[in-house]
Amino acid sequence: MHDTEPVTRTSETELSSEPALLRRSPRLDLQLRIAVRQGPPRSPAVIPHEAPSSAPRIPSDRRTAIEAGIGRQRRRLETAAARVDVAPLAARARPLAARAYRATAPVTQPLAQRWRTFMADAAVGPLRARTEEIAHVLHENQRQLADAMAALAADVAHMKHDVARTVAAHDQMQAALVSLEHTSAEVRQSLSRSDGSPLHLGRAVQQLDVGLAGTYDHLAAQLANVAELATAGVRRIAVPIDADTLLMRAEVGYVLCPANDVTLVTCLLDTGALERGTRAVLECITRPGDRYVDVGAHIGLHTIPLAQRVGVDGAAIAVEPHPETSDLLRRNLEANGAASTVVHQCAVSDRIGTAELHIGRVSGHHSLHALAPGTEQDGSPTLTVHTTPLDALVEPDAGLTVVKIDAEGEELSVLAGMQRLLSDQDDLVLVVEFGPSHLTRAGIDPHDWLTAFTAPGFDVRLIDEENGTTAEITFDDLIAIESANLLFARPESRIWRRL
Repeated sequence: MHDTEPVTRTSETELSSEPALLRRSPRLDLQLRIAVRQGPPRSPAVIPHEAPSSAPRIPSDRRTAIEAGIGRQRRRLETAAARVDVAPLAARARPLAARAYRATAPVTQPLAQRWRTFMADAAVGPLRARTEEIAHVLHENQRQLADAMAALAADVAHMKHDVARTVAAHDQMQAALVSLEHTSAEVRQSLSRSDGSPLHLGRAVQQLDVGLAGTYDHLAAQLANVAELATAGVRRIAVPIDADTLLMRAEVGYVLCPANDVTLVTCLLDTGALERGTRAVLECITRPGDRYVDVGAHIGLHTIPLAQRVGVDGAAIAVEPHPETSDLLRRNLEANGAASTVVHQCAVSDRIGTAELHIGRVSGHHSLHALAPGTEQDGSPTLTVHTTPLDALVEPDAGLTVVKIDAEGEELSVLAGMQRLLSDQDDLVLVVEFGPSHLTRAGIDPHDWLTAFTAPGFDVRLIDEENGTTAEITFDDLIAIESANLLFARPESRIWRRL
């Protein structure tokens, strides 16, 4: 058998001197602590294991002596580790750690701050965006609710007014019936006192005729008033088609309206029409077979009756730049038997190109010029639309009869883009909206505006929206009007005989 390497023994003097040595060497203290935790290293020569059959075997008494020596070594290390004082090492480490922190802080603190910002943005960014989206939706819902409440309040006010008128008419009819009964009673009383003479009977019959005639006239007026109220009540119906569209009964037929246009919906519920006098004039000056152009056709309240009037032998062209309004216009024309009308989704101007359409709260007030504060939709949105002159939309020698222009301040550009039509069509008639507030926003002097429209040799007349008549007007009286539709035609035009 081969002898193993003898185990090193530590003398009592060396053992007693170990704590002092360890206290003087912090590194040795740290190594000793690690050694105690891990236990003494196992030498391949002394660790018992299953050796191959060819390896020499260690006698049992020698193995016991080795294990005892290892146990004594472990106990010595544990005893030495227990006597080590780590306070001086900690005291020395704190200043070193502080200096290391101060030295690295200019680099590590900005990095840490950027890391925290990055993590916060990564976590909070989507949440903030979602919160803003929800807030926008809530704001829009509140605005739509406010508009709906305003429309409902207007409807309730109109209904109360109609009910009050109906009650008053009923009371007057009751009074008329009481008067009739009183007259009948007087006649019967007179007849009962009559001596049968023809003169007395004639007076009684005459008195009865006068009473009946007055009562009849009064009842006829009240019945006409009741019929008007009943017709208005039937007309005041708005049927939701979808979240954005209402179906309403107007004087020109059933029309689709934008549900968020409270002003338009209220007007149609109240009167069933817009610019009734202008529509009457347009219908008066057109004949079957004529050619009609509607610039700024909106939802078709003028286009529908004019397209029906010119018929299949004539032609109607409607121009509306806003996509949603243009779609409603097409659907309204189809629903009212005027599907042959040509609809152009663009803005009429003096050139071919694009422009920004400013979106107003009222769908009929969209404009290529900036809107007045408070009249635009929330956020002052704009929409890029195509522009084109009328000379490019209407073919030469088209036999054009009437052009209606409602361009919200862009009228002079429309006029500049139709010079060929003005020179080719001697009998051409223009019906144009005059709005001093629109011209002010566009930077146009009203006098210059009127001069430009009368320059081609046109006479001008003011259209009365109440009765559909036209009248001469001075410039001073014209600029005092908030808004009006004007008729322009040359003195020799045949339309003057139609009015």
